[in-house]
Amino acid sequence: MRRLLVLGSLAVALVIFLPFSGFLTARNAATTTTTQCSTNDGISQPITGPIPTVSGLTSAQVQLAKIIWSEAHRLQDQLHGPADQAAVIGIAVASQESTLGANPAIARPNADGDAGPFQQRQLPGWYGTLAQVTNPAYAATTFFLGHTITAAQAVAAGTRPAGAAGYHITGLADVRNWPNLDIIDAADQVQRSAFPDAVADDIPLARQLVAKFDAGKGKSVASLPNAELTTATCGGTTTPQQMAQTVAIGKAVTPVEQYTITATFGEVGSWARYHTGLDFAAPIGTPVRAALSGTVTHAGFGGAAASWAGDYVTIKHADGTSTLYAHMSAIFVVSGQAVSTADRIGSIGVTGRSFGPHLHFEAYPKGVQPGAIYRATDPAKWLGQHDVVGRFSPGDR
Repeated sequence: MRRLLVLGSLAVALVIFLPFSGFLTARNAATTTTTQCSTNDGISQPITGPIPTVSGLTSAQVQLAKIIWSEAHRLQDQLHGPADQAAVIGIAVASQESTLGANPAIARPNADGDAGPFQQRQLPGWYGTLAQVTNPAYAATTFFLGHTITAAQAVAAGTRPAGAAGYHITGLADVRNWPNLDIIDAADQVQRSAFPDAVADDIPLARQLVAKFDAGKGKSVASLPNAELTTATCGGTTTPQQMAQTVAIGKAVTPVEQYTITATFGEVGSWARYHTGLDFAAPIGTPVRAALSGTVTHAGFGGAAASWAGDYVTIKHADGTSTLYAHMSAIFVVSGQAVSTADRIGSIGVTGRSFGPHLHFEAYPKGVQPGAIYRATDPAKWLGQHDVVGRFSPGDR
């Protein structure tokens, strides 16, 4: 009898451990490769790539985040929105649901049948098999694009399917106007969490990771439009690869590459006294870049400009001056982070007191706190002092 009990215990242990060990093996092996090009059977192809070091995270956690970032870029045409913004949402959710894969419980289904880095249901008629939802690339792709129930899955589903054959489980791409939503709201429309605000604490880390992946080996790639990124064939699918952009040290750039000026410094009209910045109009999701290298002193909501700027970034430069970037739909930097000229820091939006998608750009002299709007200086003159040529009058590009 005792022998039977021992054998039974070993069998149970194997059932629990084998899927878990397989998941850990896949994650630990990922310290030197990136999995991408996932297919519907859950199989991925490895591509080599550097894994940056992030304080407080293991290489396996950073690797998982990089896979999510890579999938967001691979699927950008289907997402119909900025890849980096999608990556921030995906990484934040995976961080909240599984501590970026560090929670060992994700290797086996919980009481609801959920497993994997996004805690996706692996019961028949839901997201996929256990092998699929614990595959980081498959899980990320499903988070971004959703999943349509096949006829075979519907037949096998029994009494707890997501829906009949043809039913589509929502992914980020299915969320209407997701690039213009608050990150917490966009995440919840995919994840449907009982505690949607729980993801808020994970957003700064997600932004930090995306900024690191964009930068690569110290190269600024985030300022380049995704259409300009070089590609490499991977299982018949093109995947974005990083491209370096050389920027002269000390010379600034416009904070938006393609734009229309819609308001200039000193204009009077709907403003309390006068317009305190330069407005660069462009579609929602257009990259916003650091006009000059420096240190991020604010990233997000709140602070001195909370009453009007929405989500914004401020950067202090080596000459003591500061710049402010307002109304953004997404932010990819964190306070205290060093940025180079032309590094992408966020995306154009309509957050805060804004009546259309644009970047409100301000410049502040040395010693003045950004947000003290009537102590701001003309940003067109600031750009000129840093070797940016332009008239910056309404209608200019």
